[in-house]
Amino acid sequence: MKGVCKLKFSTPEQRSRYKYLLSKTLHPCRYPDNYDMIKLGIKDIVYMLLNRLGWVDWLRPMRGYENFTYKFLSYIVFIKYRMNFDNSKHRVYFRLMNIDDEMSLENFCNEMGFTNEGFIHDSCNHDLRPEDYNPITFWKSITSLHQYNSRSNKASNIHNSVLRYLQRAMACTIWGRKEVGTTRKDKLFMLWAMLKNSPVNTCF
Repeated sequence: MKGVCKLKFSTPEQRSRYKYLLSKTLHPCRYPDNYDMIKLGIKDIVYMLLNRLGWVDWLRPMRGYENFTYKFLSYIVFIKYRMNFDNSKHRVYFRLMNIDDEMSLENFCNEMGFTNEGFIHDSCNHDLRPEDYNPITFWKSITSLHQYNSRSNKASNIHNSVLRYLQRAMACTIWGRKEVGTTRKDKLFMLWAMLKNSPVNTCF
């Protein structure tokens, strides 16, 4: 077809990754769904909370091109300097439209629409959590349960319909997980940050 850019692979490894991705099924994102949110009467507050993390535009439906999406995902490489979480040398390498490119993590996230300012959260590093954040206390406040286990605590225990919907939206979009019912530590923290209006560096 005239005007269509033919896919070219720079390495055999990239071709293999591309073929592997082709074996996976693409599922359309169902969250957030305006019709459902309007029926539930939660649309305004859901978008208000999402906006506090800079996620509103990123979660809006958009057109995409299947082959170029597979090609992009088959090549992208993220190099993180683990000894310094704030290190500006974090790099992203990718190939798009048959052109190899690289940029800093900050520039890449600016292009993708992720926020670059605020608290950097690492669920494996307790020292990075805010002093006033306690997952057990927060979980109790939204479920009335006295214990929190990220592997077994169900999102269905969350009383508030807005928070339950946001948990599902994050699970199926930001983290791209299967529709499991557990509330993991990272999603619980994001719910807390939304409610507290605490900026989070979602770029990182």
